[in-house]
Amino acid sequence: MFAFPTAIRKEFPGIYTNYNVFSNVRSTCDAEENFEAFWLFFDRLIANVAGKKAWRNRDKVGEAITTGGRISIVDEAFTILALQNYWPKWFGTPGLPAIPLWTDSRAGNAQYMGWDDAALTRFDVICYRLQLQRASMQSKLLEHTFQERATLEYATLRGGARVRNRVTAPTRKVFNELAISQREAV
Repeated sequence: MFAFPTAIRKEFPGIYTNYNVFSNVRSTCDAEENFEAFWLFFDRLIANVAGKKAWRNRDKVGEAITTGGRISIVDEAFTILALQNYWPKWFGTPGLPAIPLWTDSRAGNAQYMGWDDAALTRFDVICYRLQLQRASMQSKLLEHTFQERATLEYATLRGGARVRNRVTAPTRKVFNELAISQREAV
């Protein structure tokens, strides 16, 4: 589901030591000190669940995460649950097979598409926690900081900043010799 290319590992070193970094980004991150986990979670990881077409760069710039309607509480909660479930498999010791926490195919749990009952209970808890956190001032500040950084990162793509600068820049009147000759003719 999630792919962590080497470039992202180099860009955010040490962030992959433990999944707890992403388990509660709305309360553990700070807009000034440790914003990178929040940025990585909402910039790159959440799109794998919500859909890359639903969470495009222009959506990141346009409106806040909570009020934008692109990222639901369920999307955010499932991303956290998937990270917790597959972390040992993705970032375990190389060469040693690690099984996911709640989706072991050998358990024979086909009723809930392979998800264990403990995972469904945990998913509900995460959803309720996110619902409360989205209303907090800290969460709103983080979303605002995310939006500002996304504007810096993505608003300059495809000439976005240049077009805005041209619109707001004062215009100059250019000398038009045809206009003068037309006035003289009249």
